Amino acid sequence: MKDLLIIALLVVMAVVALHLFDLYRHEREYENVTDYGARGDGIADDTDAIQRTIDGATTKKKNVYIGKGEFLTTKPIVVYDNTTTIIGAGKGIPVVRIKRLDYYNPKWLEELKEKEGG
Repeated sequence: MKDLLIIALLVVMAVVALHLFDLYRHEREYENVTDYGARGDGIADDTDAIQRTIDGATTKKKNVYIGKGEFLTTKPIVVYDNTTTIIGAGKGIPVVRIKRLDYYNPKWLEELKEKEGG
């Protein structure tokens, strides 16, 4: 009976260890916008923090995670390649809102393409 209890305890510990490892591995696959200064309060301008997160994730070949909150943007956000994925905490939980639609200038895309040599 004592041996059975020890085996059961070892199995439980292994399951917990695997779960913790999976959480750690999952966390390392993403760059979180809040780690780059985004507040997600719907008041602060999170544009630069989101862009820094995307830039960092692209360099590190990771994805971008936007958690719970309302993230305000005031200018275009650029994803440079198709290998960076932006994911959220769940449907309707993170909100990325554009404050100023009058900022839109179609020339910014042309300027970006020229800058990148394309």
